[in-house]
Amino acid sequence: MSVLSPTIARRDAEPALSPEERAYAAERRRTRAIRFCIWAYIVLWILEGALRKWVFPGLANPLGMIREPFVAAAYLLAFRAGVFPRNFIVWVSAILCFVLILIGYFLIGLPIGVMAAGVWAYFWPIPFIFLIPRVMDQSDVHRVAKFLMLVAIPMALLMAVQFKSPAGSKINAIVGQEEYVESWSTKEVAGEVRPSGTWSYVGGASSFYMLVAGVVLAYLTERRRASASLWVASLVSVLLSTLVSHSRTQVWGIAFVLGLYILFGLRVLSGRLNRLVLGVLLIAVAAVALLSTKLGQEGIDVLEHRFTSAAKVESFTDRMLYTFVPPDPASVPLGGFGLGVGTNTGALFLVGRRAFLLAENEPPRVMMEFGYALGIIYLLFVRFGIVALMAAVAWRQSQLGNLLPVGILAAGAFMLVAGTWGTPPIQAFAVLCAGLCLAAARQLPCRSGTRRLRQDLPA
Repeated sequence: MSVLSPTIARRDAEPALSPEERAYAAERRRTRAIRFCIWAYIVLWILEGALRKWVFPGLANPLGMIREPFVAAAYLLAFRAGVFPRNFIVWVSAILCFVLILIGYFLIGLPIGVMAAGVWAYFWPIPFIFLIPRVMDQSDVHRVAKFLMLVAIPMALLMAVQFKSPAGSKINAIVGQEEYVESWSTKEVAGEVRPSGTWSYVGGASSFYMLVAGVVLAYLTERRRASASLWVASLVSVLLSTLVSHSRTQVWGIAFVLGLYILFGLRVLSGRLNRLVLGVLLIAVAAVALLSTKLGQEGIDVLEHRFTSAAKVESFTDRMLYTFVPPDPASVPLGGFGLGVGTNTGALFLVGRRAFLLAENEPPRVMMEFGYALGIIYLLFVRFGIVALMAAVAWRQSQLGNLLPVGILAAGAFMLVAGTWGTPPIQAFAVLCAGLCLAAARQLPCRSGTRRLRQDLPA
């Protein structure tokens, strides 16, 4: 008894949980299953391509929707727990979706499958974005961030092996050979394959490493969040994947992440110059070490060839203008061509094959499907609205010294506004970036009893 008495005394001395903390702990227990669904969504975002091209290639098309049962389960659980999001953006999305379904069914006469493809591509994931911060907090996001850093290490090694393997090898298998044989994912650049890791194509891997780059930079001045060895290994994996992927999107994306990190983090970085200088030196040493290897030299040569050949076709400015330039108003009906008509899956119902029937880029395709008025409302209040909300949250958190939302915002902003949400990996990436950015700003309700509360909360 005498041995246990000090322990009991210490427990008795701990501050009691406040009513707000008790309510928070109860909510965590009530929403545990929803967090499981979110984690399943994250894991399947990473593994979906592996299942489609290596494990079950005959089920490649249905496996593209493998995450959606978990989204549906999360919605049902959220309704039951009373945490389903009902904010302005969710309501605007719901109203637009309802109006577009009415137009498509009664005025245009679209097949149900086409409209279902449009609902999934543009509206289905919107509530999931805001459900993530309802059930996850900053500690959960740090767990996700460290998980992504761990995954990035073997993923970069896999991409290096793919880079050195021939195009027809098993490790460079493609999802839907007959459909994507002409896509950038399957072409060889300067005699080398563009590796995609466990994703269906290189865009998924590039998006992943843009997010990892944001996390690595955020932890540059918060080294207590991740061990030095994990941070350095993740940094090397980002550099290695950039060299072997030949992805201009990844290079531009990481540059944007770095620029926004510096812009938003000036106040924090100015007070932590020693860590900043050390981080810059580590990045420089890692880059020089990689470039001194044979693999690094081959990677930089192919990447340079990629930029040179692409510059002959279009500049960066031309590509951005092409992405956002609206269609000719005279060519778009008042109510648009119909929800889902411009998606790949919608084309499968209409013409029997996957294709972009209206436009390849998201903003002009949205305006052609929805009509100018409804398309602008969707882009402005939903897609841009989500990014604006993320930017406001990231700015406020950066002033408090938390740069993780900044890194996530920078990684996902472009895909949220102009990413092709009809492509499963891109949609999942955009949704996760938005949800995790907002959740990274959510902390425990108050400081008192924080340690004890964390012990009571389920992971």
